[in-house]
Amino acid sequence: MQNMDLCNHIFRLVVALARDLQHEFYPYYSEFVHNLIELLHTKDTDVLDWTFTCLAYLSKFLWRYLVKDVRIVFTDLLPLLHDSRPDYINNFAAESFAFVARKVKDKGAFLLLVLKTLKKNPEVSTYFVLFLYTFLRCKHAS
Repeated sequence: MQNMDLCNHIFRLVVALARDLQHEFYPYYSEFVHNLIELLHTKDTDVLDWTFTCLAYLSKFLWRYLVKDVRIVFTDLLPLLHDSRPDYINNFAAESFAFVARKVKDKGAFLLLVLKTLKKNPEVSTYFVLFLYTFLRCKHAS
C-alpha cells in the first residue's frame, strides 16, 4: 500500500513539474514518456489510471512544444498503437496524439509523416485508422 501511495505522488510530481517548468521540462519529455509506457504493462488498475492521467497531462501542458516537432510525440506514442496492445491503450494513444496533432500548423508535412510511418509500420495500421478518425472528428468538431 505504501508503494502505491509513493507511485501516485511521483505521478503528481511529474505533472506538476511539467505544468510549472514547461520549457525546462520539455527536453525530458521523451524519457518520461518511455518510462510511463513501460508501466502500461501492469494489470494494476490504479497504476494504469495514474499513468494515463500523467500522459494526458503531459500532452496538455506541453502541447505548445510538442507541435513544434510532432515527430517526437508521434515516435513516442507509436508503440501504443501496435496491434498487440489492448484496445484501451490503443484508444488512449489515438486520442492523445489526435489532441496534439490537431494543433499542428503544417498539415501537409504532418500527413506526409503519417503516411511514411504507416508504410514502415504496418502493424499499427488498424489503430492508425482510429487515430485518423479521432483526429478528423475532433478537427471537424472544433
